[in-house]
Amino acid sequence: MEIASRAEVVAKIKRGEPLEDLDLSGADLSQLNLSHRSIRNSILKNANLSDSNLEGANLENSDLSFANLKKANLQRAILVNANLTGAQLSEAVLSHSNLNGAILKQATGERVECKNSSLEGATLDDANFTEGDFSQSSFSNASLKRSNFAGCSMVGADMSHADLEGANFSGAKLNGVNFSNATLKESVLTGAHLSGVTFQEAFMPKVNLSKLNLTGVDFSMANLSGCNMESAILRNCVFTGVDLKNANMKGANLEGSNLSYAKINNAKLDSAILNSIKAMYTDFSESSMKNCSLRGARLDMSNLSRVNMSNSDLRSSIIKKCIITGCDINGVNLDECVIEETKLDGVDLYGINISNAKITARKKTYTCPFCGSEN
Repeated sequence: MEIASRAEVVAKIKRGEPLEDLDLSGADLSQLNLSHRSIRNSILKNANLSDSNLEGANLENSDLSFANLKKANLQRAILVNANLTGAQLSEAVLSHSNLNGAILKQATGERVECKNSSLEGATLDDANFTEGDFSQSSFSNASLKRSNFAGCSMVGADMSHADLEGANFSGAKLNGVNFSNATLKESVLTGAHLSGVTFQEAFMPKVNLSKLNLTGVDFSMANLSGCNMESAILRNCVFTGVDLKNANMKGANLEGSNLSYAKINNAKLDSAILNSIKAMYTDFSESSMKNCSLRGARLDMSNLSRVNMSNSDLRSSIIKKCIITGCDINGVNLDECVIEETKLDGVDLYGINISNAKITARKKTYTCPFCGSEN
């Protein structure tokens, strides 16, 4: 591999020669115009490329580890499989660039502009990019473990199948982001803007979503076990098939949401708003649902055994073919509630407001979807 200096690089540029397969380790290439140049397979480790113009340059397979790229123009650059480990990218512009398969471990940079770029399969573990703009970029199948994107704009980004374990998105604009099949274990979303996001089949146990506005979000088939969603706004969300075991949803607003086929056992839903929810084949067993509002809720073939629903409001709700064995309904308001073909073994209705309620006995046996027995 040819070792070249800044003067030799300038000479090659003037002669119109490619800059491929060069060893430019530690070279000072700051403020040079390298736009649309082919710099493939070159070594630029520890090189100074600050304020350089690399627009449209081809840096495929190049080694830019620990390079200084501050304020560099890398718009529409090709950085496929490039090594940018530890690179300094503050205020660099990488919009419309191709970074597929690139390595950006421990790379740093404030206010990086990387809009409409492709980082599919890239590795950004332990990278630190704060207050940057990554809107409409694709991180599909990328690894961003323990990375820091606090305060960044990532509107419309594709994070599907990405590994985001331990990543920090606090205060970030994540509107419309696709997190389907992503791993978000221990990620930080405090204060993030999450309207229109998708978490389909995401793996995000014990994530803190408390007090966030998640109206209309699709969580279908996601793993949210042990999550903290206390006081979150979850109106009209899709929770079909979701794992919410041991979740904290105290005071959350889930009005109009679909919880069918979800596992919500051993969860805390005290004082939650569950008006007009749809819950078919949902397992609420052994959860705490004290002081909840379930007005107009529809519960079909769901398991409410050993649930504490004391002092909850179930007015105008429909409970059909459910299991309520051992359920505590002390102080519950069942006014105009319809309870059909539901197992009420061990349920004390003494002193309960059942005025105008319609309660009918179970007409026939059916197979319990949770234990397989006939009831």
